[in-house]
Amino acid sequence: MTRTTVWFMRTASLMLTALLLSGCMGDSLGEVRATDPLQTGTFHKPYEQLAACAKERIETDSWRFGQPIVQSTQDANRPLIRVYAIYSRSTLFEVTFQPVTSEMTLVEYRRGYDGHGSQDQTWAIIEQCAQHVPAPVPEAGRRP
Repeated sequence: MTRTTVWFMRTASLMLTALLLSGCMGDSLGEVRATDPLQTGTFHKPYEQLAACAKERIETDSWRFGQPIVQSTQDANRPLIRVYAIYSRSTLFEVTFQPVTSEMTLVEYRRGYDGHGSQDQTWAIIEQCAQHVPAPVPEAGRRP
């Protein structure tokens, strides 16, 4: 074999390996955020409460693929909370919670390539959290 052929084969194999590895890494959070929402809805619940409930439930629910890592961030520039799930180094989905009024929240669901099958379960969690009414807190000096 000539030097050129050896060099070409090594370069081609390195490029192929890099291409395969990048495909195995799945969607990044930025890629998921750049997509249009697959589902949106408005719920009668303050956005911070709804986001906290959804994050907790997403963390504790059983998922068909395994247990994802669930994280949340609050946008510094506007009132917006992002809850996202990662499994095997791939962002499965992101749900954003943004106030419409003090008691109404706009929710948007975006899914990554590897997040198939998570939309219905995630949306059911959000709907359950929106319906959940916390127990009344007893007033000071009164017995329950």
